[in-house]
Amino acid sequence: RNWTRTYSDLVAACVEATDNAEHLSLLKPHLECFYSKDCEKMPSAISQMVSAMKNIYRKSRSYSTAERMTQLFVLLSDGILDTFRDMILECAPNTEGSGSIWKKNVDDITALLF
Repeated sequence: RNWTRTYSDLVAACVEATDNAEHLSLLKPHLECFYSKDCEKMPSAISQMVSAMKNIYRKSRSYSTAERMTQLFVLLSDGILDTFRDMILECAPNTEGSGSIWKKNVDDITALLF
């Protein structure tokens, strides 16, 4: 009996992992512009990513809870913010010679993001 229950649990975990990989792979095309730092594609990618996450919430058994979706939103938001921070630090010149975002010229940052 224990083996049957263990086998059943193992199969259920494998099916869940396969489903998760399939659902999360839907996000990959929308994340490409963040890896390549393509500012022009980012606004549409964010809206498409939110739509994909809505579909994941509806279809996935493991991501159908508010707690897991919140974790996924936090993970993606942190990645997006890291990309923007890196873009600002790499592209906008420093006004006082430091690597701090707060010492960057506001007009340069605005031009970079818009």
